[in-house]
Amino acid sequence: DIDDDYMHEILGLRGYNATFKTAGYNYVAEHPEIKAILSIRDTPDKYVDSWLLAAPFITILEKRPFCWMSTVQSLIPSFEAEFKHETTNGKPEDYLDRQTLRANYVSYNRAVQEAVPADRLLIFNAKQGWEPLCEFLGVSVPEGITFPHVHTRAKLLGEMWFLELITWIWPLAGLLPLIFIIIIPTYYTSRAIIS
Repeated sequence: DIDDDYMHEILGLRGYNATFKTAGYNYVAEHPEIKAILSIRDTPDKYVDSWLLAAPFITILEKRPFCWMSTVQSLIPSFEAEFKHETTNGKPEDYLDRQTLRANYVSYNRAVQEAVPADRLLIFNAKQGWEPLCEFLGVSVPEGITFPHVHTRAKLLGEMWFLELITWIWPLAGLLPLIFIIIIPTYYTSRAIIS
């Protein structure tokens, strides 16, 4: 078995100096050499609104054809942990419940702030941009590089719509060749008869 210390040592040897959710906040609190960044939203309700927009992703992956894909099958336990357990404090049936999500967000943020010393914790809203993040990490602000905004609401909705569409049209993948086999010869046969 690999414990958290050994895993982080391996990551460091491979050139990584930051990780995402590889250890809980208590691990960070116990290691004075580690800094933590707590990502927050403007308000708990803004977090819930955003999460409820993204949460249907897991239900899409549980549908055909995605559920047949070996990569998806191997990732589903991780997605279930993130989407259904972490966000609800272990109440997976409530992963779409607004009050549960809000209460867990507030409770988790409070627990992180109580566990990690303030001098090693950056409470960060992505709207703040590079400056507080770079200052906290002791690096210069990248020149000429705008702060990334990967998932805008429109982009996320578009991705979800596309994935949902695939769950509806995948049966056509088997029917289309059959249709072409029937229609194309029929078309050419009818043209030959007309000529």
